[in-house]
Amino acid sequence: HNKEEAKILIDEKTFDAAIIDFQIGGQSGIDIANMLKATCPQLKLYGYTGNPHILKNMGIHENLFHHILIKPTDEMTWKQILFLSDTYQKNVYRLAKNDAHIAHILYEEILKQQIETFNALSKPNLRSEYLHKLIHKTMGGASITADSQIHKLCRDILKKKATTSTHYDHLRLALKHSNQVLKDLIANTMIE
Repeated sequence: HNKEEAKILIDEKTFDAAIIDFQIGGQSGIDIANMLKATCPQLKLYGYTGNPHILKNMGIHENLFHHILIKPTDEMTWKQILFLSDTYQKNVYRLAKNDAHIAHILYEEILKQQIETFNALSKPNLRSEYLHKLIHKTMGGASITADSQIHKLCRDILKKKATTSTHYDHLRLALKHSNQVLKDLIANTMIE
């Protein structure tokens, strides 16, 4: 509820993650997130905001959060974000017929594509035809991993339902989170 209560809770109990609203009773959720990260660096922080324009002003705070969601967010989306690694692993291993070597290759290829798309989204004045090809390929990777958030964002951009820079920022943040999940999965399925 506030910075002091968060400090007491983190001192008394162990947590894997915290969901932090950017505005908590007139206080800055970013201040609370900074305090929690300093106290407990391994804690995964999830930002939650009703203001999608805040993403433009995140700057140095972007790396503070494991993922940022925009209100309103349904329970299914929360579950998917919190259990994204499990979802990826289950779906990729199913496609790879439980072969760790094939799963590793799939993770690497999806990550490579997502990094290319992430980097392209960061460039102003990029040709939209090239960007749309990248987004289409990224949507294919999202189909493999069953990442419904990335798939929906890509689909909306490709169908021209979402063409503002805010939509691109949402996709960049989703890719940032997904890329970290993929890197962790790659590290855990090292090929000998």
